[in-house]
Parts: sequence; structure tokens; C-alpha cells
Amino acid sequence: MSAEIIDINTGHDERISVLWRDFVAAQTRAQASLQMADGMAAGAAWRRFLMAYETPEQRRASVSFLNAGGR
Repeated sequence: MSAEIIDINTGHDERISVLWRDFVAAQTRAQASLQMADGMAAGAAWRRFLMAYETPEQRRASVSFLNAGGR
């Protein structure tokens, strides 16, 4: 694992804004409904947002982990 620091302002584009808005909307729904399914949807939206900042090395590690049955 590397200790690479990523400037989150670099490459900030509409795609990142959409991912963020999707997460905020899902989180708001989850907090209002207190339903597990809404919480899981918010978690998935958060993951998609974070994936936008993964390095190729981190992406490979994530895929490996998930393919091995990790959650």
C-alpha cells in the first residue's frame, strides 16, 4: 500500500458533483426513513463517490478484496 496523497480538487468535474449529490440525496433519505435498504443505498452511493478518487493500485486491491468475498 502506498502513502500517495491525492489532491481532491484536481479533476473536480461535473461527474464528481453528480456522485456527491447522489450520495447526499441517498443519505438524506436514509436518515429520514431509518430503513436499512435506504442506508445500504447511501453506503453504495458513498462508495461510488470514493471510487472516483481511487488510484489504479487501490482499485485493483478493492476488486481483489470484493472478489474474495469481502464486504
